[in-house]
Amino acid sequence: MSFFILAMGMTVAAGAPIYKEYNVNKRMNETNAAVANAQAALTAFYQQNGYYPCPAPRNVAVDHAGFGASVDCSQPAVPPGTVSAQGRVINGTPWKVRIGTLPVRTLGLPDKAVMDGWGHLLTYAVTENYTLPPVPSQQKDLLHGAITIVDSNNNSVTTNNGVAVYVVVAAGEDGRGAYNINGQQPVACPASGLVAENCNDDATFRATTLQSMNGQQSFTNLLAYGADPCNLTGGGGNNIGNVTFFVDNSGSMATRDVTTTGGPNISRMQAVHQALTTVIPSLITQKSQNDPTNLVGVANFSTYCAGIATSCNGNVNNGGCPVPHNPPTLADTQCLYNGANNSVGYSTSDISGALSGSTSANIASGTYQTVSNNLVNKVNAMQPTGDTPLYTSMVDTVTAMQNGQPNKPNLLVVVSDGGDNTSNISNTTMINTLATKYPNLKVDFVFVGGKQDCASCVQAAIFGKTPQGNQLKGNFIAVQNSQKILDGLQGAVNSCP
Repeated sequence: MSFFILAMGMTVAAGAPIYKEYNVNKRMNETNAAVANAQAALTAFYQQNGYYPCPAPRNVAVDHAGFGASVDCSQPAVPPGTVSAQGRVINGTPWKVRIGTLPVRTLGLPDKAVMDGWGHLLTYAVTENYTLPPVPSQQKDLLHGAITIVDSNNNSVTTNNGVAVYVVVAAGEDGRGAYNINGQQPVACPASGLVAENCNDDATFRATTLQSMNGQQSFTNLLAYGADPCNLTGGGGNNIGNVTFFVDNSGSMATRDVTTTGGPNISRMQAVHQALTTVIPSLITQKSQNDPTNLVGVANFSTYCAGIATSCNGNVNNGGCPVPHNPPTLADTQCLYNGANNSVGYSTSDISGALSGSTSANIASGTYQTVSNNLVNKVNAMQPTGDTPLYTSMVDTVTAMQNGQPNKPNLLVVVSDGGDNTSNISNTTMINTLATKYPNLKVDFVFVGGKQDCASCVQAAIFGKTPQGNQLKGNFIAVQNSQKILDGLQGAVNSCP
């Protein structure tokens, strides 16, 4: 009998480390899922409402009425259980950051969604100005995140320092400084060490993959953050050459499936009209002051482009797009890269001349505003009709935009709701042509509305690597909300004032 008991004891002892490892892995998976679910819920809330929720108090127990509910960030008094910290200074003003826990009930999540795998409440911090509804899009464009994210050596994790809009932190196994479901903080935040940055209630947080349980230097936190696309890309609007907004005006762009904040759905084309009406004037103003020699243009593509036969002097294929010449002629360039004079067409020097000269003279005369208005009018005149010759039109438009300067770092911003269905060339031919002829070209693709499950297919067709090893440089985002379409276009050209 004693031998049997001894054998059982040895078996249990041998299995203990295995069970401990299993338990830790299970809790880590739960923590990863909690942070991912929190970020997804915050993104969905922002897309639906146009702002982020204010944090919930950390010192409230689960059975309290205020548990998981956003506090009111519009009030100057900071509610107990939350903190107001000074964030990054923007234009001489320190922006505030609110810190608390994830407002699960405001987000429509179950109460348990506020905990990591070890039962610690998630910390949620957000730039205050992103929580104040309603925020008109023109005003929101001026706002930038005020939260700083650093690594273990205090290097900024974001391209620009201190631009995160919100952050979600899970304490993990270590748990120091974290609150629990009863609104208590069992272990105080340490005064120093890696983990202190995530619980000391200031506007700087730490993110690193260097995880350990090593005494005072323990760090088991998991962190996710969101940043303003206008402020994360490092100033693309001033670092790129020519910019063309390349808009799909095929028939499917009339589909009314783009959500808005507090209003009915609008069509994909309406959403593009609204967004570019904001983005183009801001970018033109920016370039007139800082980059007057490069151009901004607008092109649209479908198998029929309303009114294009006049501006292209009849040089079109069956009265529509794309133009037939390879390489495009001057008349084709006027058609594809249009903006300064819609009725006559223009050579690229027209916009260059309009934006050149002294900044003060440009601003005083309002010349750049005329160019801006012409481009916006062209966008607003686009009506959905026809099919989608995406690949052929991309090659023709980029050729016109590069204008004999193959190495110029120009940007093509594609706005479309789907892939190609009518071009006489393949995506492989398109990629090989553009990547080899124009090595510094950047393509940003904003996938609007449409079947979001097809977005990955379109992304692969545009940015996949060809058998020849060529690949386009750029970014792809899929959005189905009017505010996110605006954010995506602003992020492409960094056109925020």
